[in-house]
Amino acid sequence: MAKIEKVQSSELGVQRINLLWWTVSFIVVLISLANLSIWARNELAKKARIPIEVEISKWEQVVQKTPTYRDSYLKLAILYWQLQEDQKSQVALAIAENLDPNYEETGEIKRLLGY
Repeated sequence: MAKIEKVQSSELGVQRINLLWWTVSFIVVLISLANLSIWARNELAKKARIPIEVEISKWEQVVQKTPTYRDSYLKLAILYWQLQEDQKSQVALAIAENLDPNYEETGEIKRLLGY
């Protein structure tokens, strides 16, 4: 009877070790998948920034050539907002507003961007 209890106890220990091994393995796989997901999301975010940065560069050139063109500042405000560069976005909006204080669209863009 004691021998049967030892065998059952030994089998129970092996089962616990197997369960622990599978649990740890599962957690390692989950962590690996989470890291892969974060990496992929960051790569997509980087790729999404590139076309916006190209557009910003174009509109900054327009501003240099024609600094009184209100719409270029409005476009820059939206583009900066898309990159979550709120300070630059607000500055561009303020310049547009100073250039044409009566232009209602500036207020609408300001409202849509949450400023």
